[in-house]
Amino acid sequence: MKKVLRIAIVFALLLFVGIAARRQLAGQTRPQASTAKMELLRTPDKQFANLPDYKFEPQYLFVDDPNATPGNKRIRMHYVVSGPANAPTLLMLHGNPSWSFLFRKLVPLINEEGYRTIMIDYVGHGRSDKPTKESDYTYDRHLEWIRQAFEQLDDNPELALDQVVLFGHDYGHPLGARLMAEHFPERFDGFINGNAGLNRGRWGLARRHQRWRQFVRAVPEVPIGRVICRNQARERLALPPCHEDVEAGYDAPYPTGKFQASIRSFPEMVPEDSSWPEAKANQRAWEFLTNSYRKPYMVIWEPFDIPDLRNRRDEYISSIPGAFGMEQPQLRTGHYSPEDDPNGVAGAVIRFLDDIYAPNRFERVIREKFESARNSFVYDDSACSHDSDWNAMRMSPGAELVLKKPIDLSKYEELKIAFRYLADDVGPDAKLFVDVADDGNWTNLLTLHRGVDRDSGDFSNHSTDYGYVRVKRGEVAFTRDARIRFRFDDGIANPSMLIKDVGIYRSK
Repeated sequence: MKKVLRIAIVFALLLFVGIAARRQLAGQTRPQASTAKMELLRTPDKQFANLPDYKFEPQYLFVDDPNATPGNKRIRMHYVVSGPANAPTLLMLHGNPSWSFLFRKLVPLINEEGYRTIMIDYVGHGRSDKPTKESDYTYDRHLEWIRQAFEQLDDNPELALDQVVLFGHDYGHPLGARLMAEHFPERFDGFINGNAGLNRGRWGLARRHQRWRQFVRAVPEVPIGRVICRNQARERLALPPCHEDVEAGYDAPYPTGKFQASIRSFPEMVPEDSSWPEAKANQRAWEFLTNSYRKPYMVIWEPFDIPDLRNRRDEYISSIPGAFGMEQPQLRTGHYSPEDDPNGVAGAVIRFLDDIYAPNRFERVIREKFESARNSFVYDDSACSHDSDWNAMRMSPGAELVLKKPIDLSKYEELKIAFRYLADDVGPDAKLFVDVADDGNWTNLLTLHRGVDRDSGDFSNHSTDYGYVRVKRGEVAFTRDARIRFRFDDGIANPSMLIKDVGIYRSK
Protein backbone atom coordinates (compact mmCIF):
# COMPACT_ATOMS: atom_id res chain seq x y z
CA MET A 1 0.00 0.00 0.00
CA LYS A 2 2.84 2.39 0.94
CA LYS A 3 4.60 1.55 -2.34
CA VAL A 4 1.45 2.36 -4.28
CA LEU A 5 1.12 5.61 -2.34
CA ARG A 6 4.76 6.55 -3.07
CA ILE A 7 4.25 5.83 -6.77
CA ALA A 8 1.11 7.96 -6.76
CA ILE A 9 2.95 10.83 -5.07
CA VAL A 10 5.85 10.62 -7.54
CA PHE A 11 3.40 10.53 -10.46
CA ALA A 12 1.56 13.56 -9.08
CA LEU A 13 4.84 15.48 -8.69
CA LEU A 14 5.90 14.61 -12.23
CA LEU A 15 2.49 15.68 -13.51
CA PHE A 16 2.76 18.97 -11.59
CA VAL A 17 6.26 19.63 -12.93
CA GLY A 18 5.09 18.84 -16.46
CA ILE A 19 2.13 21.20 -16.18
CA ALA A 20 4.35 23.92 -14.71
CA ALA A 21 6.86 23.47 -17.50
CA ARG A 22 4.15 23.72 -20.14
CA ARG A 23 2.75 26.82 -18.48
CA GLN A 24 6.21 28.36 -18.42
CA LEU A 25 6.65 27.57 -22.11
CA ALA A 26 3.30 29.15 -22.96
CA GLY A 27 3.58 31.95 -20.46
CA GLN A 28 5.60 35.03 -19.81
CA THR A 29 9.16 33.94 -20.54
CA ARG A 30 10.33 37.24 -22.04
CA PRO A 31 13.81 38.38 -21.06
CA GLN A 32 14.26 41.87 -19.71
CA ALA A 33 14.95 44.52 -22.34
CA SER A 34 18.61 44.68 -23.22
CA THR A 35 20.58 47.63 -21.82
CA ALA A 36 23.78 47.04 -23.80
CA LYS A 37 24.56 49.15 -26.84
CA MET A 38 22.77 47.49 -29.72
CA GLU A 39 24.55 45.42 -32.33
CA LEU A 40 22.96 46.37 -35.66
CA LEU A 41 22.62 44.47 -38.92
CA ARG A 42 21.83 46.15 -42.23
CA THR A 43 20.38 44.07 -45.05
CA PRO A 44 22.48 44.41 -48.23
CA ASP A 45 20.79 46.42 -50.98
CA LYS A 46 21.15 43.50 -53.40
CA GLN A 47 18.48 41.64 -51.42
CA PHE A 48 15.90 44.17 -52.64
CA ALA A 49 16.73 44.05 -56.34
CA ASN A 50 13.89 43.12 -58.70
CA LEU A 51 11.18 42.72 -56.08
CA PRO A 52 7.77 42.32 -57.79
CA ASP A 53 5.68 45.52 -57.80
CA TYR A 54 8.04 47.19 -55.31
CA LYS A 55 9.77 49.86 -57.39
CA PHE A 56 9.91 52.61 -54.79
CA GLU A 57 12.85 54.89 -54.13
CA PRO A 58 14.17 54.16 -50.61
CA GLN A 59 14.49 57.03 -48.16
CA TYR A 60 15.97 56.99 -44.68
CA LEU A 61 15.90 58.76 -41.34
CA PHE A 62 17.65 57.96 -38.08
CA VAL A 63 16.29 57.16 -34.62
CA ASP A 64 17.90 56.54 -31.25
CA ASP A 65 19.45 53.43 -29.81
CA PRO A 66 17.70 53.51 -26.39
CA ASN A 67 20.81 52.00 -24.78
CA ALA A 68 23.08 54.85 -25.86
CA THR A 69 23.17 58.58 -25.15
CA PRO A 70 19.85 60.28 -26.08
CA GLY A 71 20.02 61.89 -29.50
CA ASN A 72 22.56 59.35 -30.81
CA LYS A 73 20.54 58.58 -33.97
CA ARG A 74 22.36 55.27 -34.48
CA ILE A 75 19.52 53.32 -36.07
CA ARG A 76 18.49 53.81 -39.69
CA MET A 77 14.77 53.53 -40.52
CA HIS A 78 13.45 53.13 -44.03
CA TYR A 79 10.41 54.90 -45.43
CA VAL A 80 8.83 55.52 -48.82
CA VAL A 81 6.91 58.62 -49.93
CA SER A 82 4.75 58.25 -53.02
CA GLY A 83 2.01 60.25 -54.71
CA PRO A 84 1.20 63.92 -55.29
CA ALA A 85 2.97 66.49 -53.12
CA ASN A 86 0.91 68.50 -50.62
CA ALA A 87 -2.00 66.06 -50.89
CA PRO A 88 -3.81 64.43 -47.95
CA THR A 89 -1.50 61.67 -46.77
CA LEU A 90 -1.99 58.08 -45.62
CA LEU A 91 0.65 56.95 -43.10
CA MET A 92 0.89 53.15 -43.36
CA LEU A 93 2.13 50.97 -40.49
CA HIS A 94 2.67 47.26 -41.17
CA GLY A 95 2.55 44.36 -38.73
CA ASN A 96 4.55 41.21 -38.09
CA PRO A 97 6.14 39.33 -39.81
CA SER A 98 5.49 41.69 -42.73
CA TRP A 99 7.18 44.89 -43.88
CA SER A 100 6.19 47.69 -46.27
CA PHE A 101 6.22 45.17 -49.14
CA LEU A 102 2.71 44.23 -47.92
CA PHE A 103 1.36 47.60 -49.13
CA ARG A 104 3.09 47.64 -52.53
CA LYS A 105 -0.12 47.09 -54.58
CA LEU A 106 -2.24 49.51 -52.55
CA VAL A 107 0.06 52.48 -52.99
CA PRO A 108 -0.34 53.15 -56.76
CA LEU A 109 -4.12 52.71 -56.53
CA ILE A 110 -4.36 55.23 -53.69
CA ASN A 111 -1.92 57.63 -55.37
CA GLU A 112 -3.98 57.56 -58.59
CA GLU A 113 -6.94 58.97 -56.66
CA GLY A 114 -4.97 62.02 -55.55
CA TYR A 115 -3.67 60.89 -52.16
CA ARG A 116 -0.08 60.69 -50.97
CA THR A 117 1.21 57.65 -49.08
CA ILE A 118 4.07 57.15 -46.62
CA MET A 119 5.16 53.62 -45.74
CA ILE A 120 7.49 53.01 -42.79
CA ASP A 121 9.55 49.90 -42.07
CA TYR A 122 9.84 49.30 -38.33
CA VAL A 123 13.26 48.85 -36.79
CA GLY A 124 14.09 45.18 -37.37
CA HIS A 125 11.95 44.95 -40.53
CA GLY A 126 12.30 45.57 -44.25
CA ARG A 127 15.09 47.95 -45.22
CA SER A 128 15.47 49.34 -41.69
CA ASP A 129 18.40 48.42 -39.43
CA LYS A 130 18.03 45.25 -37.37
CA PRO A 131 19.23 44.98 -33.77
CA THR A 132 20.33 41.38 -33.31
CA LYS A 133 18.88 40.44 -29.89
CA GLU A 134 15.23 39.65 -29.26
CA SER A 135 15.60 41.55 -25.99
CA ASP A 136 16.42 44.70 -27.99
CA TYR A 137 12.72 44.95 -28.90
CA THR A 138 9.72 45.93 -26.78
CA TYR A 139 6.34 47.49 -27.58
CA ASP A 140 7.50 50.71 -25.96
CA ARG A 141 10.67 50.81 -28.03
CA HIS A 142 8.82 50.20 -31.29
CA LEU A 143 6.37 52.94 -30.34
CA GLU A 144 9.20 55.35 -29.54
CA TRP A 145 10.96 54.61 -32.83
CA ILE A 146 7.72 55.21 -34.75
CA ARG A 147 7.14 58.42 -32.78
CA GLN A 148 10.62 59.70 -33.62
CA ALA A 149 10.16 58.77 -37.27
CA PHE A 150 6.79 60.48 -37.62
CA GLU A 151 8.00 63.56 -35.77
CA GLN A 152 10.85 63.92 -38.27
CA LEU A 153 8.49 63.42 -41.20
CA ASP A 154 6.01 65.88 -39.74
CA ASP A 155 8.74 68.50 -39.30
CA ASN A 156 10.18 68.00 -42.79
CA PRO A 157 9.46 71.20 -44.77
CA GLU A 158 9.84 69.38 -48.08
CA LEU A 159 6.99 67.03 -47.20
CA ALA A 160 4.84 69.80 -45.72
CA LEU A 161 2.50 67.29 -44.09
CA ASP A 162 -0.88 68.73 -43.26
CA GLN A 163 -3.82 66.33 -43.52
CA VAL A 164 -2.86 62.81 -42.40
CA VAL A 165 -4.83 59.58 -41.87
CA LEU A 166 -3.27 56.61 -40.08
CA PHE A 167 -3.56 53.02 -41.35
CA GLY A 168 -2.32 50.24 -39.06
CA HIS A 169 -2.34 46.62 -40.19
CA ASP A 170 -1.91 43.85 -37.60
CA TYR A 171 0.49 45.20 -34.91
CA GLY A 172 0.26 48.55 -36.69
CA HIS A 173 -3.18 48.99 -35.12
CA PRO A 174 -2.19 48.82 -31.42
CA LEU A 175 0.98 50.77 -32.16
CA GLY A 176 -1.04 53.36 -34.09
CA ALA A 177 -3.65 53.59 -31.33
CA ARG A 178 -0.93 54.19 -28.75
CA LEU A 179 0.82 56.67 -31.06
CA MET A 180 -2.36 58.76 -31.09
CA ALA A 181 -3.30 58.26 -27.44
CA GLU A 182 0.13 58.96 -25.97
CA HIS A 183 1.69 61.42 -28.41
CA PHE A 184 -0.60 62.80 -31.14
CA PRO A 185 -4.23 62.83 -29.93
CA GLU A 186 -5.34 65.48 -32.45
CA ARG A 187 -2.86 65.02 -35.30
CA PHE A 188 -4.61 62.41 -37.45
CA ASP A 189 -7.86 62.96 -39.34
CA GLY A 190 -8.88 59.29 -39.30
CA PHE A 191 -7.72 55.82 -38.30
CA ILE A 192 -7.95 52.56 -40.26
CA ASN A 193 -7.65 49.20 -38.54
CA GLY A 194 -6.42 46.45 -40.84
CA ASN A 195 -7.38 43.00 -39.46
CA ALA A 196 -6.12 43.72 -35.95
CA GLY A 197 -6.99 43.41 -32.30
CA LEU A 198 -6.11 45.66 -29.39
CA ASN A 199 -5.30 43.04 -26.76
CA ARG A 200 -5.97 44.27 -23.23
CA GLY A 201 -5.35 40.88 -21.64
CA ARG A 202 -9.00 40.24 -20.79
CA TRP A 203 -9.37 36.88 -22.52
CA GLY A 204 -5.83 35.55 -22.63
CA LEU A 205 -4.21 34.63 -25.90
CA ALA A 206 -6.20 33.65 -28.96
CA ARG A 207 -5.59 30.03 -29.91
CA ARG A 208 -4.13 30.93 -33.27
CA HIS A 209 -1.68 33.31 -31.59
CA GLN A 210 -0.61 30.55 -29.21
CA ARG A 211 0.11 28.33 -32.21
CA TRP A 212 1.99 31.14 -33.95
CA ARG A 213 4.11 31.87 -30.86
CA GLN A 214 5.00 28.20 -30.44
CA PHE A 215 5.90 27.92 -34.13
CA VAL A 216 8.22 30.95 -34.04
CA ARG A 217 9.95 29.58 -30.95
CA ALA A 218 10.46 26.19 -32.55
CA VAL A 219 11.91 26.99 -36.00
CA PRO A 220 15.48 28.21 -36.58
CA GLU A 221 14.36 30.52 -39.39
CA VAL A 222 10.80 31.81 -39.85
CA PRO A 223 9.55 31.19 -43.44
CA ILE A 224 7.94 34.62 -43.66
CA GLY A 225 6.79 34.44 -47.27
CA ARG A 226 5.07 31.11 -46.72
CA VAL A 227 3.42 32.37 -43.53
CA ILE A 228 1.97 35.44 -45.25
CA CYS A 229 1.01 33.75 -48.52
CA ARG A 230 -0.61 30.65 -46.90
CA ASN A 231 -1.48 29.15 -50.27
CA GLN A 232 -3.64 26.39 -48.80
CA ALA A 233 -5.76 28.98 -46.99
CA ARG A 234 -5.90 31.09 -50.15
CA GLU A 235 -7.22 28.07 -52.04
CA ARG A 236 -10.04 27.67 -49.49
CA LEU A 237 -10.93 31.33 -50.02
CA ALA A 238 -10.85 30.85 -53.82
CA LEU A 239 -7.88 33.24 -54.07
CA PRO A 240 -5.05 32.68 -56.57
CA PRO A 241 -1.80 31.38 -55.05
CA CYS A 242 1.14 33.68 -54.39
CA HIS A 243 3.94 33.38 -56.89
CA GLU A 244 7.34 32.27 -55.65
CA ASP A 245 8.78 35.74 -56.27
CA VAL A 246 6.16 37.23 -53.91
CA GLU A 247 7.12 34.81 -51.15
CA ALA A 248 10.76 35.66 -51.84
CA GLY A 249 9.91 39.36 -51.58
CA TYR A 250 8.65 38.94 -48.03
CA ASP A 251 11.79 36.95 -47.16
CA ALA A 252 14.19 39.39 -48.87
CA PRO A 253 15.13 41.53 -45.82
CA TYR A 254 16.22 38.47 -43.81
CA PRO A 255 19.13 36.59 -45.47
CA THR A 256 19.57 34.46 -42.33
CA GLY A 257 17.72 33.83 -39.09
CA LYS A 258 20.03 36.29 -37.32
CA PHE A 259 18.18 39.12 -39.08
CA GLN A 260 14.83 37.98 -37.62
CA ALA A 261 15.12 39.04 -33.97
CA SER A 262 12.17 41.45 -34.25
CA ILE A 263 10.07 38.81 -36.04
CA ARG A 264 10.60 36.50 -33.06
CA SER A 265 10.10 39.15 -30.40
CA PHE A 266 6.67 40.43 -31.50
CA PRO A 267 4.67 37.29 -30.55
CA GLU A 268 6.11 37.45 -27.03
CA MET A 269 4.82 41.03 -26.54
CA VAL A 270 1.13 40.13 -26.79
CA PRO A 271 -0.25 40.25 -23.22
CA GLU A 272 -1.53 37.04 -21.66
CA ASP A 273 -3.51 38.82 -18.95
CA SER A 274 -4.40 42.32 -17.80
CA SER A 275 -1.39 42.58 -15.46
CA TRP A 276 1.07 42.90 -18.34
CA PRO A 277 2.39 46.44 -18.98
CA GLU A 278 1.42 46.03 -22.65
CA ALA A 279 -2.16 45.23 -21.62
CA LYS A 280 -2.35 48.34 -19.45
CA ALA A 281 -0.96 50.51 -22.24
CA ASN A 282 -3.44 49.03 -24.72
CA GLN A 283 -6.26 49.61 -22.22
CA ARG A 284 -5.34 53.30 -22.05
CA ALA A 285 -5.32 53.40 -25.87
CA TRP A 286 -8.76 51.75 -25.89
CA GLU A 287 -10.08 54.34 -23.44
CA PHE A 288 -8.74 57.05 -25.75
CA LEU A 289 -10.47 55.52 -28.78
CA THR A 290 -13.79 55.03 -27.00
CA ASN A 291 -13.91 58.22 -24.92
CA SER A 292 -11.80 60.94 -26.54
CA TYR A 293 -11.45 60.04 -30.21
CA ARG A 294 -14.26 61.47 -32.33
CA LYS A 295 -12.82 61.20 -35.83
CA PRO A 296 -13.66 58.57 -38.48
CA TYR A 297 -12.58 54.99 -37.79
CA MET A 298 -12.74 52.04 -40.19
CA VAL A 299 -12.00 48.37 -39.55
CA ILE A 300 -11.13 46.10 -42.47
CA TRP A 301 -11.93 42.52 -41.52
CA GLU A 302 -11.97 38.96 -42.78
CA PRO A 303 -15.17 37.30 -44.11
CA PHE A 304 -16.33 36.15 -40.69
CA ASP A 305 -15.25 36.73 -37.11
CA ILE A 306 -13.02 34.10 -35.56
CA PRO A 307 -14.70 32.72 -32.43
CA ASP A 308 -11.78 33.14 -30.05
CA LEU A 309 -11.39 36.77 -31.08
CA ARG A 310 -14.69 37.48 -29.29
CA ASN A 311 -16.22 39.44 -32.14
CA ARG A 312 -13.78 42.33 -31.90
CA ARG A 313 -15.10 43.85 -35.11
CA ASP A 314 -18.48 44.58 -33.50
CA GLU A 315 -16.73 45.82 -30.37
CA TYR A 316 -14.93 48.43 -32.46
CA ILE A 317 -18.05 49.43 -34.39
CA SER A 318 -20.30 49.68 -31.33
CA SER A 319 -17.77 51.29 -28.96
CA ILE A 320 -15.66 53.75 -30.98
CA PRO A 321 -17.76 56.87 -31.71
CA GLY A 322 -16.29 57.46 -35.17
CA ALA A 323 -16.93 53.91 -36.41
CA PHE A 324 -20.69 53.47 -36.67
CA GLY A 325 -22.03 54.96 -39.88
CA MET A 326 -18.78 54.45 -41.78
CA GLU A 327 -18.18 51.61 -44.22
CA GLN A 328 -16.74 48.64 -42.28
CA PRO A 329 -15.76 46.15 -44.99
CA GLN A 330 -15.51 42.41 -44.56
CA LEU A 331 -13.46 41.17 -47.49
CA ARG A 332 -12.95 37.64 -48.72
CA THR A 333 -9.35 37.49 -47.53
CA GLY A 334 -7.20 35.97 -44.87
CA HIS A 335 -5.43 38.02 -42.23
CA TYR A 336 -3.11 39.72 -44.73
CA SER A 337 -5.85 41.52 -46.64
CA PRO A 338 -3.56 43.95 -48.56
CA GLU A 339 -1.86 40.91 -50.10
CA ASP A 340 -5.02 38.88 -50.65
CA ASP A 341 -7.27 41.61 -52.08
CA PRO A 342 -5.36 44.83 -52.80
CA ASN A 343 -8.15 46.23 -54.97
CA GLY A 344 -10.78 45.67 -52.29
CA VAL A 345 -8.63 47.16 -49.54
CA ALA A 346 -7.54 50.13 -51.67
CA GLY A 347 -11.14 50.82 -52.70
CA ALA A 348 -12.32 50.89 -49.09
CA VAL A 349 -9.39 53.11 -48.07
CA ILE A 350 -10.04 55.56 -50.92
CA ARG A 351 -13.75 55.83 -50.03
CA PHE A 352 -12.77 56.43 -46.40
CA LEU A 353 -10.36 59.20 -47.42
CA ASP A 354 -12.96 60.70 -49.77
CA ASP A 355 -15.50 60.85 -46.94
CA ILE A 356 -13.00 62.68 -44.75
CA TYR A 357 -11.70 65.14 -47.32
CA ALA A 358 -14.67 65.52 -49.70
CA PRO A 359 -16.25 68.99 -49.64
CA ASN A 360 -19.72 67.63 -48.83
CA ARG A 361 -19.97 65.64 -45.62
CA PHE A 362 -22.77 63.32 -44.57
CA GLU A 363 -25.24 64.58 -42.01
CA ARG A 364 -27.03 62.24 -39.66
CA VAL A 365 -30.79 62.03 -40.09
CA ILE A 366 -31.46 59.50 -37.35
CA ARG A 367 -29.64 57.19 -34.94
CA GLU A 368 -31.99 54.71 -33.29
CA LYS A 369 -30.61 52.38 -30.58
CA PHE A 370 -33.95 50.73 -29.72
CA GLU A 371 -33.73 51.31 -25.99
CA SER A 372 -37.52 50.92 -25.73
CA ALA A 373 -40.54 49.78 -27.74
CA ARG A 374 -41.32 53.43 -28.44
CA ASN A 375 -38.85 54.30 -31.16
CA SER A 376 -38.55 55.75 -34.65
CA PHE A 377 -40.10 52.76 -36.44
CA VAL A 378 -43.58 51.29 -36.83
CA TYR A 379 -44.22 47.56 -36.94
CA ASP A 380 -46.86 44.85 -36.60
CA ASP A 381 -46.85 43.56 -33.01
CA SER A 382 -47.66 40.04 -34.18
CA ALA A 383 -44.38 39.70 -36.12
CA CYS A 384 -42.05 42.20 -34.46
CA SER A 385 -41.43 43.08 -30.81
CA HIS A 386 -38.99 44.95 -28.62
CA ASP A 387 -36.39 42.76 -26.89
CA SER A 388 -35.25 44.58 -23.75
CA ASP A 389 -32.45 42.09 -23.06
CA TRP A 390 -30.76 42.98 -26.34
CA ASN A 391 -32.03 46.57 -26.77
CA ALA A 392 -33.22 45.45 -30.18
CA MET A 393 -36.26 44.82 -32.32
CA ARG A 394 -36.84 41.09 -32.75
CA MET A 395 -38.29 40.30 -36.19
CA SER A 396 -40.04 37.04 -37.07
CA PRO A 397 -40.32 35.82 -40.69
CA GLY A 398 -42.56 38.22 -42.62
CA ALA A 399 -41.92 41.14 -40.25
CA GLU A 400 -41.45 44.71 -41.48
CA LEU A 401 -39.84 47.55 -39.58
CA VAL A 402 -40.72 50.88 -41.26
CA LEU A 403 -39.38 54.33 -40.42
CA LYS A 404 -42.23 56.48 -39.08
CA LYS A 405 -41.28 59.82 -40.60
CA PRO A 406 -40.40 60.25 -44.28
CA ILE A 407 -36.94 61.62 -45.12
CA ASP A 408 -36.48 64.55 -47.48
CA LEU A 409 -33.85 63.48 -50.04
CA SER A 410 -34.93 65.90 -52.78
CA LYS A 411 -31.87 68.17 -52.40
CA TYR A 412 -29.34 65.46 -51.55
CA GLU A 413 -26.93 63.41 -53.62
CA GLU A 414 -26.21 60.36 -51.45
CA LEU A 415 -27.93 58.22 -48.84
CA LYS A 416 -26.33 55.68 -46.54
CA ILE A 417 -27.83 53.34 -43.98
CA ALA A 418 -25.85 51.53 -41.27
CA PHE A 419 -27.19 49.00 -38.81
CA ARG A 420 -26.12 46.29 -36.36
CA TYR A 421 -27.99 43.01 -36.46
CA LEU A 422 -27.95 39.52 -35.00
CA ALA A 423 -29.26 36.48 -36.88
CA ASP A 424 -30.81 34.10 -34.33
CA ASP A 425 -30.90 30.46 -35.49
CA VAL A 426 -31.87 31.35 -39.05
CA GLY A 427 -32.36 28.80 -41.82
CA PRO A 428 -30.48 28.41 -45.11
CA ASP A 429 -33.02 30.58 -46.97
CA ALA A 430 -33.01 33.48 -44.50
CA LYS A 431 -32.87 36.99 -45.97
CA LEU A 432 -32.82 40.49 -44.54
CA PHE A 433 -33.89 43.29 -46.90
CA VAL A 434 -33.31 47.04 -46.69
CA ASP A 435 -35.70 49.01 -48.93
CA VAL A 436 -36.49 52.61 -49.80
CA ALA A 437 -39.91 53.82 -51.01
CA ASP A 438 -41.08 56.61 -53.29
CA ASP A 439 -44.85 57.18 -53.30
CA GLY A 440 -45.38 53.70 -51.92
CA ASN A 441 -43.21 51.95 -54.53
CA TRP A 442 -40.50 50.03 -52.70
CA THR A 443 -37.00 49.54 -54.16
CA ASN A 444 -34.53 47.12 -52.63
CA LEU A 445 -31.20 48.65 -51.62
CA LEU A 446 -29.54 45.71 -49.88
CA THR A 447 -30.21 42.00 -49.38
CA LEU A 448 -28.30 40.00 -46.78
CA HIS A 449 -28.56 36.21 -46.90
CA ARG A 450 -27.60 33.08 -45.03
CA GLY A 451 -25.49 31.51 -47.76
CA VAL A 452 -25.20 27.91 -48.80
CA ASP A 453 -22.78 26.69 -46.20
CA ARG A 454 -21.80 27.51 -42.66
CA ASP A 455 -18.97 29.88 -43.51
CA SER A 456 -20.53 31.85 -46.36
CA GLY A 457 -23.17 34.52 -46.64
CA ASP A 458 -23.92 37.33 -44.23
CA PHE A 459 -25.23 35.40 -41.23
CA SER A 460 -22.21 33.19 -40.48
CA ASN A 461 -20.63 35.18 -37.63
CA HIS A 462 -22.89 33.74 -34.91
CA SER A 463 -22.61 37.13 -33.23
CA THR A 464 -23.66 40.73 -33.79
CA ASP A 465 -22.79 41.91 -37.29
CA TYR A 466 -22.88 45.16 -39.25
CA GLY A 467 -24.86 46.06 -42.34
CA TYR A 468 -24.11 49.03 -44.58
CA VAL A 469 -25.50 50.33 -47.84
CA ARG A 470 -24.81 53.52 -49.75
CA VAL A 471 -26.62 54.80 -52.86
CA LYS A 472 -26.41 57.88 -55.07
CA ARG A 473 -29.09 59.97 -56.70
CA GLY A 474 -30.08 58.32 -59.95
CA GLU A 475 -29.53 54.80 -58.64
CA VAL A 476 -32.88 55.19 -56.86
CA ALA A 477 -35.39 58.04 -56.73
CA PHE A 478 -34.56 60.72 -54.13
CA THR A 479 -37.83 62.42 -53.16
CA ARG A 480 -39.21 64.66 -50.41
CA ASP A 481 -40.93 61.77 -48.63
CA ALA A 482 -38.61 58.77 -48.88
CA ARG A 483 -39.37 55.89 -46.51
CA ILE A 484 -36.96 53.24 -45.19
CA ARG A 485 -37.87 49.73 -44.10
CA PHE A 486 -36.28 46.47 -42.97
CA ARG A 487 -37.89 43.14 -43.94
CA PHE A 488 -37.02 39.66 -42.70
CA ASP A 489 -37.93 36.42 -44.42
CA ASP A 490 -37.07 32.77 -43.83
CA GLY A 491 -38.37 29.41 -44.93
CA ILE A 492 -38.52 27.93 -41.44
CA ALA A 493 -40.91 28.71 -38.61
CA ASN A 494 -38.99 29.87 -35.55
CA PRO A 495 -35.93 31.96 -36.44
CA SER A 496 -35.64 35.65 -35.70
CA MET A 497 -33.58 38.64 -36.72
CA LEU A 498 -32.58 41.26 -34.16
CA ILE A 499 -32.05 44.82 -35.37
CA LYS A 500 -29.95 46.46 -32.66
CA ASP A 501 -28.94 49.84 -34.01
CA VAL A 502 -29.84 51.93 -37.09
CA GLY A 503 -28.25 55.06 -38.51
CA ILE A 504 -29.46 56.96 -41.60
CA TYR A 505 -27.30 59.65 -43.25
CA ARG A 506 -27.56 61.94 -46.29
CA SER A 507 -25.10 64.11 -48.19
CA LYS A 508 -25.53 67.04 -50.59
